[in-house]
Amino acid sequence: MPTQLRLGLYYCAIFIGTGASLPYMPVWFRAQGLSGAEIGVILAAPSLARIIISPVAAVWADGFRLRRTPMVIVGAVAALAYGIIGLTHGFTAWLLAWTIAAAMLGTLPSLADVMGLRLSRREGFSYPVARSLGSVAFIVANLCVGALLGWMTPDLVLFWTIGAAVLAAVFARLLLPAEPVHEGGEGPPRSSRLRGLSDLMRNRGFMLAVVGCGLIQATHG
Repeated sequence: MPTQLRLGLYYCAIFIGTGASLPYMPVWFRAQGLSGAEIGVILAAPSLARIIISPVAAVWADGFRLRRTPMVIVGAVAALAYGIIGLTHGFTAWLLAWTIAAAMLGTLPSLADVMGLRLSRREGFSYPVARSLGSVAFIVANLCVGALLGWMTPDLVLFWTIGAAVLAAVFARLLLPAEPVHEGGEGPPRSSRLRGLSDLMRNRGFMLAVVGCGLIQATHG
């Protein structure tokens, strides 16, 4: 199977989950009796958490031998956290589980982007085509789950998202190539990776780009 298609299918696994969870998990929380204010807090928490989780996850992921390994782990953790949402009850438990689940699932596209950009440069395929398959999957999941909710209970959203996270973990292991994180052996120690992150945070051009992207993302949807 061509690498471009493998990568595209992996993006599909990620975005069929977010395509259902982002618009429709509020329906599930409402069905459990939460107020609009409580649902708003739960939905906002992962975005705030990713301010810390995303850079830490990047440093952590660079410590592995293969790029797909942390993607398998993160997908599995997301599936477990979504499962915990269904097994627990109450605002605090759901807040914690949702924050972990959504933050983990939201980390996967960035990890996949790093691999995809490297592979596309080396193998000469179109990275945007592979990435666009994920966008199509998001739209399809959004429409399908929305239609199914017309005659099924909101539990569908939770089961769908758990299945998508499991699929993302499985696809990361079975479809993604064994791309090394560091060419020629072991990477730098954690202290060096953290120093690199600190240097990046002090780069004015980089931080301006981050702020600009954040402002654009804030208007998304």
